Amino acid sequence: MNTKNTTHRPFFDGKFKGLWDSIKNSPYPLHYTLRWPWYFKNPSVRNHSGMQPNNDKYNISISDCTDKGHENSLKLLFAGDIMVLNGDKAPVLCTELCDLISSSNLFIANLEAPLGDHKPVLDKKYAFRFHMPREFLLDIQQQIGLPFEQWVLTNANNHSGDMGIDGFNTSINLLESLGVNHVGHRDFTSPFRIIENNGFRISVAGWTHWLNRDLNTGIQPVITPSDIHNVDVNRFKQQNNLDFVIGLPHWEFEFQHFPRKGTRTLGKNFSEIGFDLLVGSHPHVLQPYERFSDTFCFYSLGNFCGLGVAKPVKIIPILELNLVKSENEEASVKNFSIHYFYQLHQGDSISIVPLEEVPCDVKSLAESRISKVMKRNQTSIGDTRAC
Repeated sequence: MNTKNTTHRPFFDGKFKGLWDSIKNSPYPLHYTLRWPWYFKNPSVRNHSGMQPNNDKYNISISDCTDKGHENSLKLLFAGDIMVLNGDKAPVLCTELCDLISSSNLFIANLEAPLGDHKPVLDKKYAFRFHMPREFLLDIQQQIGLPFEQWVLTNANNHSGDMGIDGFNTSINLLESLGVNHVGHRDFTSPFRIIENNGFRISVAGWTHWLNRDLNTGIQPVITPSDIHNVDVNRFKQQNNLDFVIGLPHWEFEFQHFPRKGTRTLGKNFSEIGFDLLVGSHPHVLQPYERFSDTFCFYSLGNFCGLGVAKPVKIIPILELNLVKSENEEASVKNFSIHYFYQLHQGDSISIVPLEEVPCDVKSLAESRISKVMKRNQTSIGDTRAC
């Protein structure tokens, strides 16, 4: 595979109309909105709350890996933001990434654009308003080979309102027709979706702390933090005989490698009300994780595929996490590992490849940035050869 990385300049057509649109509709405080263009090109490694990097592997060894087919195990794969790319062309996914995801019981990610039934536009240039053709998502799914019934996508993010209420409702209907387990949409029953797989009953909820555009409806159709705080998660878990409850918060500021103190407090609060696992999104770059009692909180997994120009945004972390049940039927995290891939650009084509296959200068910069956030376990990369 040709891994030469060529220039990639989204957002820069239209004489910065997209940038003005972003500023005009920014949900952030003014001080961050004004600094956003700088962080967009230079993601920050400022450690806002003094977090210490953690290992990117937990209780894992070759002999200790849980087999997907075991009746008391569940293999979950988590990714960050699935964003629509310029030209409406899906990225080309490497075999290693497809094999990793297709080996899972469930693949869980953030759908960072309303889904539409329109045809792809080959010369489409995205700025800050996203609209994903159905074929774009289908292309990714067909490459991976995992049925949509084993996908969990959250709709709750800052781009939920990019196409208005009609576009948001269309997206929900299309996900339903594809068989995707989707969360983040208010259906007036519960913010949680219950999923049964391989002998486990788990529940997933997604919510957003940011929304760029008001959907102009009397009742907000996107799940927000207040919806979650109003639920007694522990009671819900008991009433529905659930083994594990997962939260997918869309939080934090973009292009920041470390969470703020307020976000860490939220993580602790969500763990205390009953969540067993939290996997966040929105920063577009990798952030560390921490453990609150038995709850792991991964603040950000960056992008699965994205439009960012900064090299740290092109690092693609994939979280593999195994659940097991004890003899008394209690579910817990047995082990996890973060696998690193990278988004390469070759003209109009975008591919996602293992980190070890990128040019040495790019790989070195990526590994340096990862090491600022995670204590590296080199075997998680899979290739420690010298460049």
